Amino acid sequence: MKPDIKQLALGLAIASSCVIGIDALALDGTVPQNSAYNVLRDGAQDTLRIVAYGDSIVAGYISPTTIAERSSTHVAAEYAAVLWGQNIEVRRRAQSGAVASAIYNRIVNDTSFMQTNSTVGVHVVMCGNDYLQARTAFAGQTGQCSFDELAAALDTCLNFTGQAIDYVNQNAGPNARLKIIGNLYYPGFDADDELTNCTSPDTGQPLNRRDDVFLSIIAESNWETCTMAVENGWICADNFAELMTADFDSNGDGMIDSESVRFIPGEPLEDYVERILAANQAGLLRDANFKQIAPGATVSYLLSDDTHTTFLGPEGKASLGTTASGNVAVFHPTDVPFPDFRNPDWNMNGHDRMGSALASNYDLNVDVGPDASLLVCEAFDNTLSFNDRVFFGPWPVFVDFGDGNSINTEAAEMSLGLFNQFSNPGLYAVNAVVTGAYDTVWHDSALVDVLSAADAVMMLLDDFAEVALTTVMDRGWFVDTLDHLTDALDAAQAGETESAQQSLVMFSQNIVQSSTEADDVDRLTALADRTIAALDCDLDQGASRAGSRARTSFTLPQRSPVRQGPIRESRWVEFEGVNYHPNDPRLHELQLRMAEEYLELYLSGDRRWDDYLKLFLSSDRRWEKYLDRLLSGSAP
Repeated sequence: MKPDIKQLALGLAIASSCVIGIDALALDGTVPQNSAYNVLRDGAQDTLRIVAYGDSIVAGYISPTTIAERSSTHVAAEYAAVLWGQNIEVRRRAQSGAVASAIYNRIVNDTSFMQTNSTVGVHVVMCGNDYLQARTAFAGQTGQCSFDELAAALDTCLNFTGQAIDYVNQNAGPNARLKIIGNLYYPGFDADDELTNCTSPDTGQPLNRRDDVFLSIIAESNWETCTMAVENGWICADNFAELMTADFDSNGDGMIDSESVRFIPGEPLEDYVERILAANQAGLLRDANFKQIAPGATVSYLLSDDTHTTFLGPEGKASLGTTASGNVAVFHPTDVPFPDFRNPDWNMNGHDRMGSALASNYDLNVDVGPDASLLVCEAFDNTLSFNDRVFFGPWPVFVDFGDGNSINTEAAEMSLGLFNQFSNPGLYAVNAVVTGAYDTVWHDSALVDVLSAADAVMMLLDDFAEVALTTVMDRGWFVDTLDHLTDALDAAQAGETESAQQSLVMFSQNIVQSSTEADDVDRLTALADRTIAALDCDLDQGASRAGSRARTSFTLPQRSPVRQGPIRESRWVEFEGVNYHPNDPRLHELQLRMAEEYLELYLSGDRRWDDYLKLFLSSDRRWEKYLDRLLSGSAP
């Protein structure tokens, strides 16, 4: 029987643990390893600051006197310099070997570093050494296992993590909106796959250190840390997912391994822990010394001490009384963001991997909002939003609605309202371009399908036909109601707006007075009301727009670099060898003719209706779900 994870705490050297020689330690057994490195950007107008507080992982620990200049925070700053077009100064205030309480004290004592107006980000890593010390005590136990020191380490970690988050929120500079805390990876994963020297209080048998004790507690600690971060406006960098699993689907379950263990905000603790344990049982978790970046390709993310992460680039001198400083040459200089937002070595060593994950939160992430389907003259009312943690505007914004209307303004807030009324039916691409510093361009688009009043009547016909298939209706009432719709369609296509509106009013009255389900009545009458309003728009414009659909295209400004969001493509329907847009009136006329023939046969009891339905299905797959019901006789 496994011990209750609520009574345990992690007893291993996790992401931020360090093993160092006593002769190089300060009086409290730790080493202050501070640094003040800079990333310079050609053409920069400003210098922004990122401050990192933590233990040896933040320091970039190599030995008590040396650090990696390109630690994870510094790697992230290289990405930031390109994305934001500015110089980035990285201030690492690190205490290698320090427990969570000491890291919290460093944050308090070094508050001034994060209070400058230029500070835009604060990173924190802590708790590793609390667990390291508890692990040492646990490993020496014989007899019956006691989990008291492990539990105390967990409680202490979460207590000071919460205090650190609160303190940074209250004291960071006014522009420090990008706050990130790292969770814990598991060095020693293979080494801990052995039995304890003590025995379980429940079974009297030894426990597996990794599978029975430590892994459950890593999962609990990570969930608690990430949940605290999210609840307090922070981002959680999931180092466990980045370092402990393959970057591909190794077991054929349809999910990339690293995504299968990633923290999901809002997921209950028990579900997260169960997911991590299940991944281990399935063989998806691997020692970070053997990180699988592709099938058959393995790299080591840990140094020879089996604890600290590997790195790329020069080493610096940082120890008691010494602060490493200077401008560090960008290892992969570039004028534009890297493809897929990753440098060529993003997955080749531990610090580049964690730095790339940090920097994934630095993108502006322009979002123009969802695609929309409207009737003519209805309001397109979306919101252009950004990642407000890295917005350093005001920045120029250009929005092209695709119908000749556009917005050319500056965004000084975190979002911008997008409002437009399309006067003609068509398929429009609404494109937004935000130009940041150094002409960095972000782009996103949404498709807006604008339907004419005649299109809307055909939608009503489709919807009404579906209701007819699932509802017992009086034949005379059904035919009269269908006639109102076909009259409305004929009138709308002929430009007889008032006659079409009258037919739609009569249709709505018939529906309301029927035994049709309330939800169907509400949906059909609401669409009828919108169609009547669209006909008013047609009347104001002086002509029906049936058949006047347009398609627009958009070309990005020739700036570089470009961060382009996905262009969402429409689904085209093939009918009798011709491709139609789903709302093309010609397609609807063909489908309507077939549907009317089918309905007449169906109502008359002629069994040839099944052949017509099959033919109708060949052009409109929405009817497919009714086929089995009709052919089996389960539909009315």
